[in-house]
Amino acid sequence: MSFFAHEGLLFSSLFLPFTATRKATSRHRLSIFTILLQADEINLCTTTLVDVGKPIPVLSSRRRTIGRRKRSCLPDGRRAAAKSHCQCVKNMPRVCAKIGPSILNADLSQLHAESQRLLDNGADYLHLDVMDGHFVPNLTFGHPMVKCLRAKIRDAFFETHMMVAEPARWIEPMADAGVDQYTFHIEPVMQDVEQVCRKVHEAGMKVGLALKPGTAVEVVEQFVSLADMVLVMTVEPGFGGQAFMADMMPKVVWLRENYPDLDIEVDGGVGPKNIDTCAQAGANMIVSGTAVVQATDQRAVISSLRDSVEKSIKKP
Repeated sequence: MSFFAHEGLLFSSLFLPFTATRKATSRHRLSIFTILLQADEINLCTTTLVDVGKPIPVLSSRRRTIGRRKRSCLPDGRRAAAKSHCQCVKNMPRVCAKIGPSILNADLSQLHAESQRLLDNGADYLHLDVMDGHFVPNLTFGHPMVKCLRAKIRDAFFETHMMVAEPARWIEPMADAGVDQYTFHIEPVMQDVEQVCRKVHEAGMKVGLALKPGTAVEVVEQFVSLADMVLVMTVEPGFGGQAFMADMMPKVVWLRENYPDLDIEVDGGVGPKNIDTCAQAGANMIVSGTAVVQATDQRAVISSLRDSVEKSIKKP
C-alpha cells in the first residue's frame, strides 16, 4: 500500500487481485483502488485496471474485501488509532511508534476481556506468543485459540510470534484464524526462509523475521527484502519474565542504520525502565508483556512507551 497527501487529504493506493479464483492466466489483471481516508470514513474514488506480465499470488478469500485489507494496514482497526496512523503517514516520518502488548502474561481464562482492555487502553496491536514445545520447551496456544479470539475482536491487528520448529506447517491455519502478521524464527529454517516468506505473503499475511539472542544480525541481511519487520529478541524465547538483555541493542542499531524504513521490533523484558534504550537504538515496534499487562494503569504505561519511541523518531 502506498500513500500520498494532497491539499490536506490522505490518499492510498491499494492493490487487490481482480480474479477471484486460483485459475489465473499467464497475464493477471489487478484492480487499483484509490481510497480517500478522511476523518472517520473511507470513500472509493477511482478504479483503474492494468495488466502485468507475470503471475502474482492470489490472496486468500479472507483478504479480498477492502474492509479486511484495511485492517492489515492500520495498527488496530479502531477509528482513533486509524486517525493517529494516518497522521503519522501524512507527516512522512520514516517509521511509526507501535506498541503491542504480549498477552502471554494475561489471564488466559479471560483472554477476550484482557485483550480488549489492552486495546481500549491504547495498544496498537496484540502480540500472540505461540510455542510448540520443540523449538522452545514451553507450550502456549495455537490457531484454535487465535481463531476464537478473532471472532470476539474483529478489527485489531494480530501478530503471532511463532516460536515453532516448523513455521511453514502453521501458515494456513494461522491465516484462516485471522492473523495479520506471521513472525517466525529463521534459525530452524535457514535453508527455507525465502519459501516460508513467500507462503506467508501468499496466505495474505505480513512477514516478520525473528532473531534469537545468539543469532548474528548479519544473518538476516539476505532476507530483509522479503520481510515487513524484523524482531530482535532481548531475552531467550520461550519464557516470560526474563531480564532485558541490553547487549542486543547493537543489532537494532545496525538494522536501523542499514534499513531506515524498516519496522524493527524488540521483545523481552521491555518496559518503562529500558524503553529509552530500545527507542534510541532504533526500535519502533515495542512488545511489552508484564510491564503493561500487570500495570495498575495500562494506559499510562502504553502512552509512556509510545512517547519515548516517538521522541527518538523525531530526532534528526
